[in-house]
Amino acid sequence: LHVGEMFARVASGVARATVPNSFESYTSIVIPEDVMGRVRHRYLPDSEETSIVAVYVGASVSSRRWPTEHFAAIADHVAAVWEANVLILTGISLVEQAIGLEIEELIKRHDRVQLVAGLDLPSLAGAIGLASLLVSNDTGPMHIGPALGVPTLGIFSQSSPVHYRPVGPGDRYVKKKHIEEVTVAEVIEIMCQMRD
Repeated sequence: LHVGEMFARVASGVARATVPNSFESYTSIVIPEDVMGRVRHRYLPDSEETSIVAVYVGASVSSRRWPTEHFAAIADHVAAVWEANVLILTGISLVEQAIGLEIEELIKRHDRVQLVAGLDLPSLAGAIGLASLLVSNDTGPMHIGPALGVPTLGIFSQSSPVHYRPVGPGDRYVKKKHIEEVTVAEVIEIMCQMRD
């Protein structure tokens, strides 16, 4: 049982409502237009018609953090091969912001890859909402993608995707016992499949 379905059943019971056949059918959020306007103005390129890939690089537990050099490699790949822009996203913690800065130092395509660190929750959701694809560690912000209808790829190690995977219809996940065993090549392969 996915944790989202468990919470949906509890909420439905409290509201005395009927639980739909799939909890996935009503996992959606709406971002206020003023927030989306600010985010679009700040992160969408003015002169280009290009897609955006969002990458969430933080996680509260270190064993759930894919190596920074791996995130830098997929960002450079997306920028060079897909000719898409990449938003490297972090939360507000100093640890996550330091991870973002480390990735920023490793990337080669500064023309298309942008670090977006320390966003509050509405702005983070807005930045994810701009994307055509989200790649994320197994962490709370990973679930923003499916809630916005953004195809999401979750990278898992110790927790169970059965209970915590992204739940959108086109969402995917990859899991290994140790997160550093997830290779850049397999993540790129899944991303390409999701893009087609």
